[in-house]
Amino acid sequence: MKKQKKLIIKIIFLLIYYTFVSSIYAQTKERKKYQFLISPVGFIHDNPKYLNNEIPSSPTFHLFYGITNNLFIGLNYSIGQSAKQKNFSYQGDTLGSSEIFNISRSRNAEIFSMSLQYFFWGDFYGSFNLGFEKGYTSEIKNYATISSNTINVEPLNQITIYSNKYFGNLGIGIKKEIFENILLGFEFQYGYIESGKQNYHLTYNPEYYRWSIPSQFQSRYINENLLQNKTKNSDYFQINVYTGIAL
Repeated sequence: MKKQKKLIIKIIFLLIYYTFVSSIYAQTKERKKYQFLISPVGFIHDNPKYLNNEIPSSPTFHLFYGITNNLFIGLNYSIGQSAKQKNFSYQGDTLGSSEIFNISRSRNAEIFSMSLQYFFWGDFYGSFNLGFEKGYTSEIKNYATISSNTINVEPLNQITIYSNKYFGNLGIGIKKEIFENILLGFEFQYGYIESGKQNYHLTYNPEYYRWSIPSQFQSRYINENLLQNKTKNSDYFQINVYTGIAL
């Protein structure tokens, strides 16, 4: 029992000691007020459980201003991936047939966020970050089946509208000044991200499908409602590597 009390006292003493020492050490390091940074590889989001919550990596720009010598507020912007179109094909239901379709997508993975960074020990800091991924739209059209030198085009069009996805996280990182004005940094963040909402619009000619529902809609309905494979809110982490200048 006495050993446990001594251990607790030592831990409390060390916490108090390092809190004061780190504060003094952080205060003695002079920092420039303006920081302009870029992350060439952008944010890397990873969530093995809900892959739909993963946001593709893209270059990110950061602007920080020193409210005090140790406390910085910042704005971050990831440029995302530009709009694109792509054709896909796969083996059809019958032997020797194939199905093709076209997918177009507006700009996605575009991120806006705000950060607070507090330097607690030299070049090391803790951060609090809030932001969102801007919503985007995906469209699938020109469904066609190729079989025996014939092409059958289906009168079908699918549009999915993805809403904004909001997130928040805590981070710890290091930001080092070299050659007076050059900054190099690394940060690890862990937090929570929303799945966002998906509005699904399907347009088709009922006469072509003999007044039944197209198979594309049936598979989506079964997957989301019967199999419960819906996108869910989840935790995630991101890694940030950046460089820039301080003024």
